[in-house]
Amino acid sequence: MKEILRIVYHESFQWTRNVVRMLLLGTVVILTLAVAGVRFGSEYSYLLKAEAQYPETEMSVAQRNSLLAEYAHELVYSQEYLRQAEFVNAPSAVLAKYREECARYAFFLETGTVESDYLDAGTLTQLTYGYHGSAFPFIVLDTFFYPLLFFALMLGVSAFGMEYRSGTIKNVVTAPVRRRNIIYGKALFLAMVMTMSLFVLMVLSLGIGALFGFGDAEVLVFSGTICRGVPVLVLFFVRIVLAWVAMLFVAAVAAVFGIVLRSPIAAIIAPVGVYLLSIGVFNVVVGFRQYTYYEPNLAAIAMFYPIVGLQYHMEAWSGIFWFLIGYHGLLIAIGLLAAITLFKRQNI
Repeated sequence: MKEILRIVYHESFQWTRNVVRMLLLGTVVILTLAVAGVRFGSEYSYLLKAEAQYPETEMSVAQRNSLLAEYAHELVYSQEYLRQAEFVNAPSAVLAKYREECARYAFFLETGTVESDYLDAGTLTQLTYGYHGSAFPFIVLDTFFYPLLFFALMLGVSAFGMEYRSGTIKNVVTAPVRRRNIIYGKALFLAMVMTMSLFVLMVLSLGIGALFGFGDAEVLVFSGTICRGVPVLVLFFVRIVLAWVAMLFVAAVAAVFGIVLRSPIAAIIAPVGVYLLSIGVFNVVVGFRQYTYYEPNLAAIAMFYPIVGLQYHMEAWSGIFWFLIGYHGLLIAIGLLAAITLFKRQNI
C-alpha cells in the first residue's frame, strides 16, 4: 500500500497545477452559465428566477378526475393494442412501446397523479420556457460531458504515453516500487482526480440550482415496463455516476494503449477511435433496424456499445444503467490486468 501511495504522491506533485487550473476554469464556466440564466433568463430561458412552476397544483379536483378518466380509457386501448401486437409476434420495439404506454397510464391511475405533475427526464437539458432551478445541474452536466471526457483522455495519456516520450518512465520503474503497484498507483490517482472534478461540478451546479428553487416535482421515468417518479437529485446522481464511469473508461483505454505502443499520439487516437467506431456501428445497427422494424429499441441496442451506451442513458432513463456500469467496469478491469501484464514484461 505504501508503494501505491508513493506513486499517487508522485503523480499529484506533477499534476497539481494543471488540475487546479482545470477546476478553476470549470468553476468559471458554471458561474457564467448561472449569470446567463439570471441575466437572460426571461429571454433565453435557461431557468426561471421565480419559484418552480411544477407541479401544477392549481388543477381542480374535477379537472384531475376528468384526466384520470381519460387515462383509464387510454389504458384499455393500450392493453388491447399490446394484446394484438403480441398475437401477431410484432417486433420487440413495438411491444416495448405499448408496454410503456400501459405502464404510464397504470401508474397515473394507481397514484392519482397526472402527467403535468412530473418533469420529463429527456427534456431537462433543453432550453424551454418551463425551466427552473432543478434543470440547472443537468444543463451543466450536459455542457461539460465532452470536456470531461477530454480531461480524462489527457489524464490517461499523461499516465504512460507522455512518460515514455519524455523518458521519465525510467525514473518511475527504477524506484523501489513493484511495477504492478505503479499501475495501481496511477489508476488510483486518475480515479481520485476524476472523482474530485465531478464532485466540484456537482456541488456547484446543485448549489446554484438550489438558489432558484428545485420545487417538489419528481421526474417521470421508465425502468423496463415500470413507470415511476424519481426525485431530481436521484436522477442527477445517476447521471453523475454514468459520466464518472465514462471518464474512467476513456482514461483506461488511453493508459493501456500508451503502455502497449509507448506513444502519447497512440494513446490519444485509441480512445477517440473506440468512440467513433462505437458510434458508427451503433448508427448502422439502428439504421438497419429502422429499415426493417421502423421502431428500434434504442435502449437495448445501446447497452453494448462503449461510452455510447452511457451517453444514451444519460439522456433517458432505464434500469439498464446498472448493467452499463458493470459492463464498463468489466472492460476497465480487463484493461487494468492487460496493462499490468504488459508493463511487467517490458524492457525499459
